[in-house]
Amino acid sequence: MHQDVTTRYMGLPLRSPILVGACPLTLKPEMAREVAIAGAGAAVMPSLMEEQVSRWFARRKGDASNRCPNPEAELCKSENVYNGGVESCLKTIPRLKRQCGIPIIASLNGGHDGDWLSIAGDLEAAGVDAIELIINANTYDPDCTAEQAERPLLDAVRRVTQMVSIPVAVKLLPFYSTLPNLAARLREAGAKGIVLFGREPIWEISDGDLVPALHWHLSSPGLLQTTLSGLIRVRGSDPSLSIAASGGIATTLDVVHAVVGGADVTMVTSELYRSGPDVIAHLVEGLSGYLHRNGFNSYCDLIASRQTQATDQDRQAKMETMLAPPETEEAGEAVDGNSPHGDRWGHLTTPTP
Repeated sequence: MHQDVTTRYMGLPLRSPILVGACPLTLKPEMAREVAIAGAGAAVMPSLMEEQVSRWFARRKGDASNRCPNPEAELCKSENVYNGGVESCLKTIPRLKRQCGIPIIASLNGGHDGDWLSIAGDLEAAGVDAIELIINANTYDPDCTAEQAERPLLDAVRRVTQMVSIPVAVKLLPFYSTLPNLAARLREAGAKGIVLFGREPIWEISDGDLVPALHWHLSSPGLLQTTLSGLIRVRGSDPSLSIAASGGIATTLDVVHAVVGGADVTMVTSELYRSGPDVIAHLVEGLSGYLHRNGFNSYCDLIASRQTQATDQDRQAKMETMLAPPETEEAGEAVDGNSPHGDRWGHLTTPTP
């Protein structure tokens, strides 16, 4: 028996809550068609970068001063390989719409508010159903306050939402200090949805040269702790906001856990690279089966059943959890003498051989 898994995200009707997150795969009409057939509710296109868009506008105006300089020539080529280039991206949108039959969401990635965001109007004219906005200001400057770091994001949301009639979502990194307050201000600025969370290249240090360097990896499946924390904090403060969970979604239980935590939809990207389009079908079928086994007639019934955690009890809940005996000992699980285990405060300890 197939349960009803249809839902809405930012007002957009979706055939399922499983969305394909922003990645180059969605730029290929054949792949986009496959994920649509598999049951994806929507697909997010790869991000257009602020620098890339600014150069495109400059070329259209005949401004040679903003052309791609020689030191950045390889970077410019990489941008076009990643997302096909601005012109190609705009031309691909109608084809994606024709072949997929699901909402197509454009993505814009930058570090500043500015005229480059007027590309949102071109994207709407090309046919996208929504826009996902990523604005990450400089967080390495010790003189930059939290308010100063958030202002470009809020200004960008106001600019874009005043320019287009389609819904705008904001994809956030997990490092904002007062996430519920920021979510409320983003909604006041015009955002219809929030994606928790975006990812950046991560710093790693090689044992060979001991020099910090940035690297990009696929997200690890099932690692939802940070995502769940953000979902619970935002959902508890604003029940009306559309929220997408992003990062670590790989199984049906990941989807269910994210939804119970507060997500309306979930986005799959890394697992699509690992497993191909079939993962979408597995998640949709798995979700339908979960609903049937647990007595839900529809996905919307699951949404309606979740309970928003009271934020004023967080401190008490944390203390109770920290002071409780280890779960493994309570459950009577056997512990290998050579396996690491934890003391009552959660510190890992390894028996001495």
